Amino acid sequence: MCSAADLVRLKLFLRRGKWLGYCTNDMPAVPNLFNSSDEEFFHRVKTNSNHVLQPYLPDKTDIPYRLHNMTLINKNSLVTLIFLSVCYINIRIKSY
Repeated sequence: MCSAADLVRLKLFLRRGKWLGYCTNDMPAVPNLFNSSDEEFFHRVKTNSNHVLQPYLPDKTDIPYRLHNMTLINKNSLVTLIFLSVCYINIRIKSY
């Protein structure tokens, strides 16, 4: 965590480094650098069973993929349903 003033100073520092040629112009912005380093650090903590912070992580819970009891309609039956609906509408129109 850093304050808004610190973030501005870091952005200026990075911009000056790019201008002086110490880093490339395609270097990510400071918030992106923070996010990627946080994700990498958390991944290392999760995957390393000997890491000092590993015991402080919550237990892994199994969340079911499907959180509802609805099922998806079969694509073939949907096409058939649409075809039959169009046919029924055409028949009704022609009968008038």
